[in-house]
Amino acid sequence: MRRTLSIFAVLLAISGVAEAQPSWDVAVSIGTFGVSPQAPREAYSDDWYFDGRYAVSIGKYWTEHIKTEIEFAHSGEGSRYVQRFVDAPGVPPHYSIPAEEYNRLQQLSGRLVYQFLDNQWVHPYVFGGVGIDINRRRTEIPPNFFYPPATPQSRPSPVLVTPQTIEGADTAWRPAVVFGTGAKMYMTPRSFFNAAAITSLGDSTHTWSLLAGFGVDF
Repeated sequence: MRRTLSIFAVLLAISGVAEAQPSWDVAVSIGTFGVSPQAPREAYSDDWYFDGRYAVSIGKYWTEHIKTEIEFAHSGEGSRYVQRFVDAPGVPPHYSIPAEEYNRLQQLSGRLVYQFLDNQWVHPYVFGGVGIDINRRRTEIPPNFFYPPATPQSRPSPVLVTPQTIEGADTAWRPAVVFGTGAKMYMTPRSFFNAAAITSLGDSTHTWSLLAGFGVDF
């Protein structure tokens, strides 16, 4: 009888721990990532580029509805076309050439999260905070030629305007404001599926993300 009561007491204690309000959560996610980087000084460029986004976050619960969260995100290397102008001997002034710009963005953000409802299985939430965008950029310029107009008397040779060139890579650190919304959908009392939309606004960069992933409370 005493042994039975002891086992029952242990099971009650374990049950109480399992149902207690969690103190932390950790999650991983993947998603699509759109970025509008700082416009170059030249006349034309693609406004956006797109790539994948991979992130890990850890959050601290202060109440049932409020937590603080830190997230680190890493993107693939996206590219966009930009227009350059050069002045070179034998070509018209301010001659236009194409270039391809490659960007790889990392984001570190701290956020305040408000979680709605007391439902154990679905928790919508909103958040806002600040972050740092760490952008690594390099630019590739292909060989560019100017073809002088031909005449009946002669056919001038092409003029090399720029050889193939790789510029960079350079890294820029920029502050940003981060906000978004999402929902945690619990598969068990401690594990959840997470889906969210995130936007960041910096002094020269605008990003948005649609992500999904999994996490656990503890």
